[in-house]
Amino acid sequence: MSLDVLWIVLGSLFLIVGIIGCVLPVIPGQVLSWGSLVFLQFTADPPFTARFIVIWALITAAVTALDYFVPIWGTKKLGGSKKGIWGATIGLVIGIFFFPPFGLIIGPFIGAYLGELIAGKDS
Repeated sequence: MSLDVLWIVLGSLFLIVGIIGCVLPVIPGQVLSWGSLVFLQFTADPPFTARFIVIWALITAAVTALDYFVPIWGTKKLGGSKKGIWGATIGLVIGIFFFPPFGLIIGPFIGAYLGELIAGKDS
């Protein structure tokens, strides 16, 4: 019974950090949330089937991959430069830590704009 409490506490912590990771891009929220399901499987009476865990592992992998590749693809598709991508990334990090919560939106925008200016684009 005491191990069940440990698994539930670990699952809860992973879920909370995973939810935070859905807002802060430096934390892999999807993977941590899926990890919370895995911890709950270790209890004496597992709440999910193995099929459920595998399906959600595949969904988690797909969403995580899209989370990293879609912004890069969109930037390239719309004519952004590598300096613009780097500017947005640096702006995001600075915005999150120095100007929360508005820096999460304004930081990447200003960073991408400055990156594009450095790359020689004027609009």
